[in-house]
Amino acid sequence: MAQDRTKPFLPNAQGSSTPQIQPLAPDQQRKFAEEYDEGKFTPPSREELYRMDSEAAKFERVRQWRKALGRNDIDFPDEDSIRVSGTLQKRHFQPMETKTKASYVVYQPLYFQQINYERYGWDLGVFQPLVSTAHFYTDVLMLPYNIAVDPPWKCDANAGYALPGDPESLRFLTPAFSWKGVAAQTAAMVGAPTIFP
Repeated sequence: MAQDRTKPFLPNAQGSSTPQIQPLAPDQQRKFAEEYDEGKFTPPSREELYRMDSEAAKFERVRQWRKALGRNDIDFPDEDSIRVSGTLQKRHFQPMETKTKASYVVYQPLYFQQINYERYGWDLGVFQPLVSTAHFYTDVLMLPYNIAVDPPWKCDANAGYALPGDPESLRFLTPAFSWKGVAAQTAAMVGAPTIFP
């Protein structure tokens, strides 16, 4: 009589915890071993997929599979032997230190950079050459102001800027106001015609 695989396996009549599983027939063992050696496995049936096995029945089925393959028997640990009793002790580790290298670059002031177009990749199409040229000559006229605000020996860094390629809005960037810069710009505009008449 074929075994009903849709029902859970219960202990036998003698009260033993060993489930009553029908052993594999010799031809089934041979077929199972050949398929295993060749790497071919028959897809499980619907009954096998939805079979409700107890834990003891699953262990017994694994033992039969190993027996069909000619391998040694396997002993599963008892639940009591792997059960944690009491309160788990908190493990204490020695403090660990790590050092990281800063992901920014330090450089001297860039008086002629165009952040929107050179760093963030903005492109205004046919107007780009005109805008870049106007931006360059504006930086030339404002060079005394920018040098007074950010002297050449001062260090700057790219910390705080968006990374190249990140989506960034088109910004109208203006230098920070500084009375020192105003004085340097005024002196340059007044002194230049005097020095170079």
